[in-house]
Amino acid sequence: MTRAAAMPRHPAPQSGPQRLGDSGLYRTELVRPGMCGHNSLFVGQIGDWTWDAVATVCDTDVLGARDPSGAPTYLSFYYYRLRGSRRFHPRTPGFGDRLHIASRVFGFGSESVLTLHRITRTPVGEAALGAAAPDAAPVDPDEFYAFDDDGTLYVENFNRWVTRSDARSNENLVRSSPPDFRHVHLPSLPEAYSPRLACHTARTRGSFEPDKPDGFVPLGEEQRVEYAVEPSRDLNGAGLLYFASYFSIVDWALLRYWRALGRPDTAFLDRIVVDQRLCEEFEPQAIEFLRELATRVAARQPRPLVSLATRRSLSWAAKHGTAQMRETAQTVLDALPDNTEHHLALLLHTGTYDESLVPRSEDTKRLENVQDHWAALRHETADELRKQPAGQVAELLVSLVEAGQRAVATHSEGVPAVLEDTLEGFPDLIPALLDRLARAENEAARVMLPSVLHASFEQNVPRALDTCRRLVADGGAVGVRAVAQALQKHIPDPSVQEAGALALARALSNHTDPVVRAGVLGMAVSMLHTSKDTALELLTSVPFGETGSVPYRLWWAFTMDGVLSWEQLTETQRAFFLAQLTALPTLSDHTVQQFVAHLAKADSQAAVGLLLARIERWEEDPTRKSFDPLPYQWSVPLPLSDSPARLDLMRSVRNWLAQPRENAWRRELHAPELFWTIAGPADELVLSLLLEPYQEGDSDLAHAAAPLLSKMPKNIVWDQVDFVTVLLKTASRLSEDLFRRTGGSLHSAVLSGFRFGTPGQPYPEDLDISERAQHIRADLPRGSAVDLFYKALADSAQRNIDRAITDDLNDR
Repeated sequence: MTRAAAMPRHPAPQSGPQRLGDSGLYRTELVRPGMCGHNSLFVGQIGDWTWDAVATVCDTDVLGARDPSGAPTYLSFYYYRLRGSRRFHPRTPGFGDRLHIASRVFGFGSESVLTLHRITRTPVGEAALGAAAPDAAPVDPDEFYAFDDDGTLYVENFNRWVTRSDARSNENLVRSSPPDFRHVHLPSLPEAYSPRLACHTARTRGSFEPDKPDGFVPLGEEQRVEYAVEPSRDLNGAGLLYFASYFSIVDWALLRYWRALGRPDTAFLDRIVVDQRLCEEFEPQAIEFLRELATRVAARQPRPLVSLATRRSLSWAAKHGTAQMRETAQTVLDALPDNTEHHLALLLHTGTYDESLVPRSEDTKRLENVQDHWAALRHETADELRKQPAGQVAELLVSLVEAGQRAVATHSEGVPAVLEDTLEGFPDLIPALLDRLARAENEAARVMLPSVLHASFEQNVPRALDTCRRLVADGGAVGVRAVAQALQKHIPDPSVQEAGALALARALSNHTDPVVRAGVLGMAVSMLHTSKDTALELLTSVPFGETGSVPYRLWWAFTMDGVLSWEQLTETQRAFFLAQLTALPTLSDHTVQQFVAHLAKADSQAAVGLLLARIERWEEDPTRKSFDPLPYQWSVPLPLSDSPARLDLMRSVRNWLAQPRENAWRRELHAPELFWTIAGPADELVLSLLLEPYQEGDSDLAHAAAPLLSKMPKNIVWDQVDFVTVLLKTASRLSEDLFRRTGGSLHSAVLSGFRFGTPGQPYPEDLDISERAQHIRADLPRGSAVDLFYKALADSAQRNIDRAITDDLNDR
């Protein structure tokens, strides 16, 4: 199958955003009157691009976001920087310019996010001439913060989720993120580039410059002006002060100072600002609010999850704020209830590696210190819980998990560790938890039940197995999945197998839930070290091909761990694996490809037969959803080209391609790719095999095998002219149709692939093809079959060259 694509010569005047990995976007925008000029319109437009980027890469409805209570929450500006040059600064864009914006979002926890924009410009005149658009490359922090391209505008947006503490007022805004804000996958920004340092400097010194820069002196006398917020102009659609208004307000104040210095307005408009930074200063209001909050917290003693949310909201301020901010935030934290129930809520919904909620008095630079802090608090809390009735503790644990999953954005990370510590030495808690989980919300049961079953096995195997049988008999998806998960850890013990675990595993091997079947595969893999024969019997009883739900440890058993090998399997077991692999939706997973490579080394015929069977499966129904017969790329090279049976393998693919069938074209899409995966380099053995049906006069076989030439390395067409000559001369003698089919396949071998071009210029590949073809034709008889082929190549390249120039002129 030809997988070729050409980059557009230049982007459309305006194009929708395209993804760049899992944290970036790229877009092209046409500058319109509503986004440029001596105002803050362009700044506001960049803010909209920030919201677009966050909404896309974080799967969050930024425009309609709401916090866990249902109140609207806003991705509010906190820090904004524009860094340009005299060549390209915020006032540079004009009507009709094309802007090329690469954006990337970086994670700063559950309540903050940083977006970097790299903006380049094609001026309106150059755009008409087809100037090149930059590559849609992801934003690299090191390159971004070098600020070394004077043709690029670099923009930083640091935003925080905020909501109103009082729906009728804009005072005392508080941080609050929407529960669906997905941020864990976002990359981290290197600490050296964090905007927090710049914000801290600005808040503590009143300037972004830590010291007065050399050569800078105050200009004139200080002048203070007062600005009254204009509701008809400065507020956004949410009734908050529009972030872009800050830039207008700064310019408004600066213009008055400019005039006080006796300078004209025209000079003000002509000024160039190459570096502009703003940081929202809300500390006085925040400190006043925190003092009031501390009083209310002390008086009302909030419930555990409210306390947890408060700790999360103030964690940054308590550690990284100004001295006064840290002190005031700590006052609130100190006022929060300090008892077992609150500790438990904190532990259940905080990961064991989370340093953000560790008190600032402790050293969190070393990960071990963070783990030790949470471990100590868990042990202390578990000791307190063991003093209470088991039923009461079970109710508390489950209710806190249920409420946390409903109320806080990031939850349940600490559940396994808490249960492990608490259940140790507390046997009565296991049946109490099982009883309570039978009435629990599904998500809470999903998180808690595997840990409870694990503890049950540790304390009493027969009782644990009775519980597992009951859960399986009940048929609930959460319960059965928990059983499949728990058994993987304990079934390697032969005594546990004999007690009934093996019978339970066999009963689940054909369960309708693919996740459960994957769990049974995991059980079988875990048994390989202690009960290999039994494990293989179980392993080959679980159908997994159709769903693709396969634990990677299955493939590692053959490769990384070396517990299994293809040679050790019986013929029946081999047939089972080949059948499941034939039905597997894709071979793109690296661990699966490692297994196929293992198979190819052990049994090259079986490996090729598997790949042929997958193509045939696709051939039967090309519309089959989510089925790709061959991977787009082999990340693990198959050792087929080194096989002693290499020639026979290539011949088998060629002959298989020649088999009579309906819709012959379907097989032709993938057969060339497989053939060259086996062939490797196009050496004499390969070329001789390709020539074989032509030289033997087998028109039918030559006709069927001709598509194999389409994936041939293109250098063969240039460096092995004698091979091409024999091929085409023989084809022309056999039939006109075969000559055209053979030439067409060779043509595809030369022209397929990726291309990158510069607007207004031909693709370099076309120029190279034209030159090479003309050079070869100089030594060929005019009008011969071979000459006609190379002439067709030259003509095709010339058409592409002419089209490139013509299309560009038509776009002017």
